[in-house]
Amino acid sequence: MFIIDKVRGWLLSIGAFIAVAGGIWLRGFTSGKNSEKDKQVKVDEKSKKVREEISDEVENLSNGQLDERLSKWVRKP
Repeated sequence: MFIIDKVRGWLLSIGAFIAVAGGIWLRGFTSGKNSEKDKQVKVDEKSKKVREEISDEVENLSNGQLDERLSKWVRKP
């Protein structure tokens, strides 16, 4: 019986250690995940702002200005 009690104690200790280590890892994983989500939201907001600024700028150009600007993207013969 003494050996069984000792083994049971070791198993409980190992189980508690695994549970604590798993909890710490899970907390770090969740924190990192939330941090990356926040970064992506900021990047998305910045991209949306830039996209809207460019769209507004193009909308306000006259046809001649638009042709001149777009000619940079057309292949020259």
